[in-house]
Amino acid sequence: MPEDTEQQQTPDSIGENASGPPLILWIAIGMVVVIGAVIAFLFLGSKPEAVLLPPPTQEDIAYGEQLQLSELHLSAEENFLNQQITYLDGQITNKGQKTVQQLTMRLLFRDYYGQVILQQDQPILPESSEPLIPGQTRQFQLRFDYIPQTWNRQIPEFTLLSIRAQ
Repeated sequence: MPEDTEQQQTPDSIGENASGPPLILWIAIGMVVVIGAVIAFLFLGSKPEAVLLPPPTQEDIAYGEQLQLSELHLSAEENFLNQQITYLDGQITNKGQKTVQQLTMRLLFRDYYGQVILQQDQPILPESSEPLIPGQTRQFQLRFDYIPQTWNRQIPEFTLLSIRAQ
């Protein structure tokens, strides 16, 4: 009986003649590199440097009492990464006689024991916004990407951080 010179390919012999790793391995390595680059960009990307604001003067603090926050309410939604984003919506009214060009508040989030678990500075009226004239009321929305799980789910405490009014 003549010997069959044709070899049958087995799963172990497939790709033995190819030079280097199989194509599927290169595709997998490429996907890992791309996913790693996206994650690095999202989490390690450059963040804006913190702007040092001058502390409010006694006059600033006194005028801060002329600004009334109202209609405060919290809401939340999940982003495309299944992370919860919390929003604080409200209104600010200028009850004084000056025009407010900029207002930044420090928000303190507390846990169920009343301890501060998160402190975050947020512009209520950024430099780029229209000034808030005397008697005017304006809507605002603040966004919080992360609040610890131990948060008591209450509206945070507001403290005047900086104001520019004329």
